[in-house]
Amino acid sequence: MRKAQHIILYIVTAALAVGCGGHENGRGPQPSDTLYTAEVAMEVFNQDPGRALVIIDSALLVGNVDDNLATMLKAKIHNQSNKAQQLDTAQQMLEGLMESDFVKDPDKREVVLDLLVSTTRLRDDYEQCLRWATEKADLCQEQGKKTEALRTEAEIGVILVELGEEKEGVERLNGVIASLEGQRQTDETDACIIAIRRKILVHLPPLTVHLPLGHLHG
Repeated sequence: MRKAQHIILYIVTAALAVGCGGHENGRGPQPSDTLYTAEVAMEVFNQDPGRALVIIDSALLVGNVDDNLATMLKAKIHNQSNKAQQLDTAQQMLEGLMESDFVKDPDKREVVLDLLVSTTRLRDDYEQCLRWATEKADLCQEQGKKTEALRTEAEIGVILVELGEEKEGVERLNGVIASLEGQRQTDETDACIIAIRRKILVHLPPLTVHLPLGHLHG
């Protein structure tokens, strides 16, 4: 009887050893064992959003990202969709982040606000878009990011036009262009070009004004 118990114990031990064979010294999965990272997810999300979402979930599981960063990355992926349901999901995620400690960091707050501006614009929710764009412009001013603040002011000008406030919207755009006039730094020149494009677009027929303006960066 005792001999049979020893044989059974040996078999169980051997089976466990085989099961752990993929992990040196029997250790469990480690973050360094996998390619599940935020960087990898963001490399593939334009070509394969579904795969990127799976990678983020896996990265969260192994501890390569925390809950808030995972939420922001997922919202960014959903933001690239033209489907109303995914855009709704992105907005809900981002608004949740705005109530969290995640946005105590000004740089993270700016990223979340930028995504909110983009998402609400794609949903044609211009009132919310104006809200978040105004908050982003104020934040950039507080952080001394004058050029980004002006770039956002240009966005606000277009949003105002969409809301029927054409005079105020065009005045905003003119103010941005005047503020950047004569500046030769790359960022300032880029911001000025974007503002001029916005001004041209708001004077085109309404059908053209509804282009996804946020994708004109660069």
